[in-house]
Amino acid sequence: MEFRVLGQLEAWRDGERLALGQIKQRSLLALLVIHANQAVSTDQIIDELWGEKPAVDRHNALWIQVSKLRSTLEPGRIPRSDATVLATRSPGYVLQVDRDHVDAYRFELLVEEARACTPSDPALSSLLLSEGLALWRGRAYEEFVYEPFVQAEIERLDELRVEAVELRLDADLRCGRAEELVAELQSLVHQHPLREHLSAQLMLALYRSDRQADALRAYGRLRRRLADELGLDPSAALQRLEQQIICGDPALRPDHTSGAFYREWSTTSTTVPTAGTAS
Repeated sequence: MEFRVLGQLEAWRDGERLALGQIKQRSLLALLVIHANQAVSTDQIIDELWGEKPAVDRHNALWIQVSKLRSTLEPGRIPRSDATVLATRSPGYVLQVDRDHVDAYRFELLVEEARACTPSDPALSSLLLSEGLALWRGRAYEEFVYEPFVQAEIERLDELRVEAVELRLDADLRCGRAEELVAELQSLVHQHPLREHLSAQLMLALYRSDRQADALRAYGRLRRRLADELGLDPSAALQRLEQQIICGDPALRPDHTSGAFYREWSTTSTTVPTAGTAS
């Protein structure tokens, strides 16, 4: 079995996409994928999917949806035999799946691998991150973006997606691709205007493209946004980068791939939470 959640929810068996039925059945599967290989109590499932609906026999409704979903996921299962995918486990149910068969988990693994090898092999890191980002087909759990039970997971994956983009850009900057990254970074900064790491990457890419004045203008735009919208100043790290650009610091040259910029920005968080997604 393979499950895909980085876009519309999908389930695949032997190369064939399964028809997952109506929204309640799909919601049940989404909830179980979020907690893959962990037992989710019947009370939690009922609260998440039915809420306060006293007119509904919620336990019976859950049993019906579980039965339907089991038939979809294991169509060849012998009646009354133990389910191997959607199993009963006290205090409720568990979706048993190889983590590598869920696209969100594969994405996380690729990001972890890339993060570990970025300093020593940025080209490999860029390839791993590109492979991970290619798994995205839209927003995570796209059809459930307004459902409370999935909000925390959507936000977590959205943030990791933007971090993966930033990490891939860092790797590409280490590989000397500054000039070809400028247009992409300008678009990303437009999407995430208060995210300092992206602005720092744009400033560095512009500076390395012999566009020092444009790099400083990018800093000025972020500084004004922070002041106007949040009443904040840029971080100390970003202010240092501005001074390095003004002074033409040799540490910003492309051959300084293990320099202070990468060490500092690999551990510097964004000033404010992101909004939207990166491409």
